[in-house]
Amino acid sequence: MSKLKSESETEFQERVFHSRLLAGKVFVVDCGCPHGDETEENVLRVDEEVLLTCAFEFGSELARHGARVIYTRSRLAGVSIRERIIIANKYPQASALISWQNSRSGTQGFKVMVKKDEGTAGQLAKAIVQDMEARDVKLQDSGIVEAAGGRILQKTVMPAILTEVDTAEGQGDSGLAETARRRLVQTHVQALLKVFRNSVVTGPGYTYRKMRFAGTDVHLVVLRSPKLIVATAPSGTLETTSALAALHSGKVAINGGYVHGTQPVTPVVVNHKSPDCGIDLPAARSALGVLDDGSMEITQARTAQELLGFRYALGAGPQLVSGGKVQVRDEKFPPDITTGAAPRAAVALVDSHTLLLGVADGRSRQDRGLTLAEMGAFLVARGAVTAMNLDGGGSATLVVGGSVKNDPSDGGERPVANALVIL
Repeated sequence: MSKLKSESETEFQERVFHSRLLAGKVFVVDCGCPHGDETEENVLRVDEEVLLTCAFEFGSELARHGARVIYTRSRLAGVSIRERIIIANKYPQASALISWQNSRSGTQGFKVMVKKDEGTAGQLAKAIVQDMEARDVKLQDSGIVEAAGGRILQKTVMPAILTEVDTAEGQGDSGLAETARRRLVQTHVQALLKVFRNSVVTGPGYTYRKMRFAGTDVHLVVLRSPKLIVATAPSGTLETTSALAALHSGKVAINGGYVHGTQPVTPVVVNHKSPDCGIDLPAARSALGVLDDGSMEITQARTAQELLGFRYALGAGPQLVSGGKVQVRDEKFPPDITTGAAPRAAVALVDSHTLLLGVADGRSRQDRGLTLAEMGAFLVARGAVTAMNLDGGGSATLVVGGSVKNDPSDGGERPVANALVIL
């Protein structure tokens, strides 16, 4: 396996995670055309400039925190709602769409509109209003309005909010005063950081981070020179991943290979021995192996006997990454494993002593899950040279410091036959 050049731990974490709080996330920033009497040309132009200024200052702040920002408007010339919706929906993986519109209803103050006051959009709207109240920003009504209409909310595929801006606040011909505008932009930035910021947990020898990728929460642990074992439930029984971690006093654990009933159906090796030597797979499938010196590799094997040279080995698959590129290998798995977006668990190697553990949420309103190729792409973006899939769906579980970090799609942990445990 190719190795990365020598680097410090700080440099490594910077490269894998980035230091910015919104790294890896995409936001669509929309800017509407002013409402009102179209004969008021000077007023409309001021309103339009104010809205674009808000949108671009807001987008610049998001980019400073590492986000990728997509603008639906980039100039004063009018862009129809239909055109803006088309632009926005080219980015279904976006964490949220934030639309800036002007308000000339005669009522002073601001309001945030959502399609439904629930889910991610509702959380974001509440966070914005809370921050506005803390900064003494004048609000219309309660500050949050459910908008049954509003095509920019109804027709876009990602969570979306619409902020109506009182462009008259602040007096003068320039419309919204500079201090009021900056205060308004900062309320939105702080709200997005509150809802979407990457969560980081560090422990002895590992770093955990929750990230957003392709419309899904993905949980990632990075470990340097881990002491890795394969933990197994007693023959004929199943245990949760957290129970297997606790049994071995493990600090990190991820669910393992596939199971039928209570029997593993992919090879397992513990201390150069395998209780599953009768397993004969229909094709060579991926397996993670740990040698006596602690170095790791991902290989392919059809039987457990082929893996007995490893101190520990766990079979699963299919392969997701090879040579630092996404390559989903045909390992004769059924379609329910290989097709579509689903909760996923995977293991990857950056080099022979650097391990990545990834779990993607799925099967919920907020998290659609990942395809195998998307899981591979996520890991490649974090430095993976090789990677393989583990059992997913309701089995996908990541335990860090004794707590389950992902959101298991069964509503709780599903018992499994084995797990990778880091001591």
